[in-house]
Amino acid sequence: YIRVSNKYLGRISVTKFLSKQDVKTISNYIKNNDRWNPLNNCSCFAINLWNSVALGNEVLDTYFIYTPSKLASQLKQFKNYKINKHINTKNKFGYYLDGYYNQFYLQGDLYA
Repeated sequence: YIRVSNKYLGRISVTKFLSKQDVKTISNYIKNNDRWNPLNNCSCFAINLWNSVALGNEVLDTYFIYTPSKLASQLKQFKNYKINKHINTKNKFGYYLDGYYNQFYLQGDLYA
């Protein structure tokens, strides 16, 4: 959606090195937290996923109610944050679980 439809302008990104263990941690987090409700929204998901692999001063503050603006301001604490960072993709989206790549398509996905 970002590349093809020019969506999500103004997005804030931070890059972090991930170890193999971090990838396992992230995959398990996604598997066990793939749900949404007003108090467990996309910003909550992103902050808690980040914190699952964050080290020391990388840990983000948590709130009772998460909002995209709170998440953006938290990410801006990092000196290396970027706005509208280019994201390289190979037109595949998914995650690794137990050593296997699980591909999925977004609803109305342009690549399906």
